[in-house]
Amino acid sequence: MKLALLTFHDAANYGAVLQAYALQAFLEGQGHECEYLDYRNEHRRNQYDMLHHIAASLRKGRLSEAVKYAFGMPFMGIRKRRFAEFRAACLHVGGHEWRTSAEVRSVAGDYDKFVVGSDQVWCPGNNGRDTAFLLDFVEESGRKIAYASSFGTDQVPDDMKQAYARCLAGIGRIGVRERAGCRLVKELTGREVPMVVDPVFLPGRDAWERLIPPRPASERPFVFSYTNQGGQLERFLKTSGKLMAGRTLHKLARQTRMGDFFRRGIHVKYTMSPTEFLRNVRDADLVLTASFHCLAFSLIFNKPFVCFLAGKGKDERLLGLLRQTGLENRVFHDGMTAEEALAPVAWDDVNRRLGEQIRASKEFLLDALSGEGEP
Repeated sequence: MKLALLTFHDAANYGAVLQAYALQAFLEGQGHECEYLDYRNEHRRNQYDMLHHIAASLRKGRLSEAVKYAFGMPFMGIRKRRFAEFRAACLHVGGHEWRTSAEVRSVAGDYDKFVVGSDQVWCPGNNGRDTAFLLDFVEESGRKIAYASSFGTDQVPDDMKQAYARCLAGIGRIGVRERAGCRLVKELTGREVPMVVDPVFLPGRDAWERLIPPRPASERPFVFSYTNQGGQLERFLKTSGKLMAGRTLHKLARQTRMGDFFRRGIHVKYTMSPTEFLRNVRDADLVLTASFHCLAFSLIFNKPFVCFLAGKGKDERLLGLLRQTGLENRVFHDGMTAEEALAPVAWDDVNRRLGEQIRASKEFLLDALSGEGEP
């Protein structure tokens, strides 16, 4: 079967590109021919364009913000190049770039079925309020599948609800990534839909291991930190700092400070490749993260972690995964000690729980592709 896949495949974001690879790898392993639609609306094209963000900041009178984007521009350039190399080597992407739903409608007849997801493809703030990410350019509902699509929030803006309800009703099979997504689909369409695991869980640990470069022999033990809110890492180190004794810090953060490049014991990882990201999770003594996919790979590699929450209704993705694995106690709290952070995890139980959910999710996706099961 020839499948068209749709997600944020072109993002310079580790989780986005790795989940895209995972879905493709699993489906091709089932004998399907897969191709990512090279769909990039204006919002998505601007997402990692530093010149666009500099100009937008200056128009709003935010000079300090513009300076930060300017400082980060060469680093983003390196990162984007490494992501482009990964996509060229690992993703099968269509040869034509589409920018609107009306444009991509012209190829709707070239594929047997369309699969949208995962990642926050249904978050209006991330998809540019574009219902192409709800497959509105395909007419037949039976050819449309949503796998692990995420709203990335607990509500849809009022002015988008009617459009979302119409498009969701037209998707033949829907599986979402979070409990909040199940609720939103129910509210908008009346449909009961299952919760399925993110695509990164589908290929299995061995498949990821094959992508990872060797660990440098000279590398010291380290803690890997991937957070994007200022103060999260610093709050943790106030009470848990002694775990850094004898370890370096590998830091991935949008709020990277100038001093981080010069401080002994810190290695800034902002420009690393997707495969090097995997290696940092796998080889770390401890992972500190507010990222859903960093948490997911910590689970895949059975790596001790501490999870930071953001609040404001944005934590359902993380909390849902923690609830699924019985690891709610790994959430950071003020006063958390090094002993708590490094406490052993009952990985046999975690792997058992995940294994059950992965099997059910694979069954859902394969049934959806075959046309079996309830529409």
